Amino acid sequence: MHRFRRILVHLSLDGKDTDILNYTAEFARMSRANRIELLHVIPEETFEIYDSDAGAGENWVSKNLEKLMNEQKQFFATNVSPEIQIHTKLAKGNTVMEILKHSLEAEPDLIVLKKDSSNFLFAEKISRKAACAILILEANMQANFKKILLPVDFSEQTSDCIQIASSIAKNGEDCRLFLYHSVEMPNFYPSTGMTLSEVKENLLEKAQRKMQKLENSCEPADLLHETYLSSDHDCWRGIKDFCEKLHPDLIIMGNRGTHSKSKLLLGGNAEQTIRLANSPILIFKKTGTGASVLSELIKSETEFTEKA
Repeated sequence: MHRFRRILVHLSLDGKDTDILNYTAEFARMSRANRIELLHVIPEETFEIYDSDAGAGENWVSKNLEKLMNEQKQFFATNVSPEIQIHTKLAKGNTVMEILKHSLEAEPDLIVLKKDSSNFLFAEKISRKAACAILILEANMQANFKKILLPVDFSEQTSDCIQIASSIAKNGEDCRLFLYHSVEMPNFYPSTGMTLSEVKENLLEKAQRKMQKLENSCEPADLLHETYLSSDHDCWRGIKDFCEKLHPDLIIMGNRGTHSKSKLLLGGNAEQTIRLANSPILIFKKTGTGASVLSELIKSETEFTEKA
């Protein structure tokens, strides 16, 4: 797995970053990453509560970042590669915008975030606008890849997600892949002249043939443990219910579905999974997707802020 050579990690410096750094190290090892950026953003509302000495808070954070960097250099050198580059960045302002802004500068292949329980839209906003893949974690999550779930929709991104999952599984021990697809019933079925059960059976047969092709694309074949087809839920509800039964160690899915009108949009199923999943989730997006749009968005936001 060589897709994630440059990794950007957002740190909260709340004492709970260790698990995220450990997880990142394992991902970096598997993808043979050569550069890791550690980013901390001081929110404007937080910065204002520091002493009248405007630099006091920033100096404190800078020292913590420097200390953390020195600790992590040896850690990543030991667990990933002695040649890996570790860089730190301190920014001030809106956390989402600063992460996106720095992602344009650093051009990472992957952004690693911790899901913010106080603001569940945090990860969703970045996943929607970033020009690369996003790995969303929670505190106390371990990089133990035994069960990887791939919600598939047979779109062009599905093959990319399978390749990533297969690469992870090859690097792990006793790792199993689970493919899940939810057949969504169309609203127009009465006009086909078929009954609901006939439409459902027809769609399931087509999905089964497509699923068989995906099964054949998994290499080596013994990595694939099981495939599941469902027609009992909306797709995101099915993913949620299946996760509650499986308890996957990682979910991998594309950033958009077959119904997205734009390659830049975050699909509704991905949005809901980010909100509801209790497992690490990797939202795949090819590096550079939507970079020009993101650049214009940041430019507009900067101009608006300066005028205000």
